[in-house]
Amino acid sequence: MDDYKEHLYKRMPQLRNTDEGDLSKQKAIRKLLKCKSFDWFMKTIAFDQDKYYPAVEPPDSANGTLRNIAAKKCINSDLSPFGLEECEKKHGQLLRFSFWLDVRQLGSTQCFDVSTSVHRAPIVLFSCHGMQGNQHFKYYADKKSLFHPVSNLCLDCDVEAGSVFMSKCDATKETQQWEWSFLDVKLMNERNTENKIKK
Repeated sequence: MDDYKEHLYKRMPQLRNTDEGDLSKQKAIRKLLKCKSFDWFMKTIAFDQDKYYPAVEPPDSANGTLRNIAAKKCINSDLSPFGLEECEKKHGQLLRFSFWLDVRQLGSTQCFDVSTSVHRAPIVLFSCHGMQGNQHFKYYADKKSLFHPVSNLCLDCDVEAGSVFMSKCDATKETQQWEWSFLDVKLMNERNTENKIKK
């Protein structure tokens, strides 16, 4: 892996202290056969690898809490079904909008997933797959809306009940307006534009 091993160690630090044993025979064979470098392989054969599985994960477009304007409370994805609670920056409230255009729990491989397009469709957590589909979201900073292209619905809530769900988009409803505690507007807009779903 040559210099690429550092990327592996960043994702799996426990491997740094693993004894790989004597690699002199393998290195001799590599030299004898005049094998290309791992860098050559990554740039020539697996040139699109970085697009789908980057060695260094790109920064989030947004992260932290997702606060509803009408309720003045944050979404908690640890509740089943999802609900609203006072903003406390605790586990289920700490989220990230990744470069895969999905919403993930911070420090987890669980993503928001919407599998139906009915009114008040539930949001569940499901293992992140990075293939968009049910897990594909767009956040529009100007409207403060979290849009789910597959269902054509927006994240909404019932302030009194403290429930969270998907419903028909209405930019005038404050229950559909959400603020991230950190948002890179420029990056979010770029990613929204680059990944338009073709109809």
